[in-house]
Amino acid sequence: MNTTNLQDRCTVTLTEAPALIAAAHKNKFYLSGEPGVGKTSIVAELSRITGYPYAIIDVPNMGIGDAAIPIPDTETETLKYYPNARFGLQNGVPIICMLDEWTKAMTPVKNMTHPMFEVDNPRLGDLPIPEGSYVFLTGNLESDGVGDSMQAHTKQRVTRIELMKPTAEYWIENYAVPNNLCTIVIAWVNQHPHCLASYTDEGQEDN
Repeated sequence: MNTTNLQDRCTVTLTEAPALIAAAHKNKFYLSGEPGVGKTSIVAELSRITGYPYAIIDVPNMGIGDAAIPIPDTETETLKYYPNARFGLQNGVPIICMLDEWTKAMTPVKNMTHPMFEVDNPRLGDLPIPEGSYVFLTGNLESDGVGDSMQAHTKQRVTRIELMKPTAEYWIENYAVPNNLCTIVIAWVNQHPHCLASYTDEGQEDN
């Protein structure tokens, strides 16, 4: 992991991110990165490491009723919040829940899912998050300009890690060759490694 010249966050590779999350299930990680860098792919590798089932929740496309809805309890004359089955909480077993692009969600949806980030009593609606579960968020960098926002009280509950763009060497070794990509494309990327540079890298602001 690289923490050089960074304030209040660290950068990790696609290999390091799932291992880090797996090592600290009580932490609620916020995994940020540029569009298309591979954030969503983290959940499958985390599932392979832990053996837990996973759910990818497309948060920006949710309305408040897609998270949890109030159901009357006629015996107690009260309301209970029932979470959507897509989260997988109904089985009572540890899960991996990735709240994808959470930072682009509507405010009511953010408010409804916010208790999932509690340290001592994480929950959604009236159902607790099973002990040992992993809950983490993803989003883009603020500098990407695609509408991501997070309030201060949420920042206090999550651990931010930034997914770095792969270098040409890393991409060739860990993705291109294992997936049998076209050798001409691999050779071109190897010859022009700056094509995978981030606009946040020094000297690559126009990339």
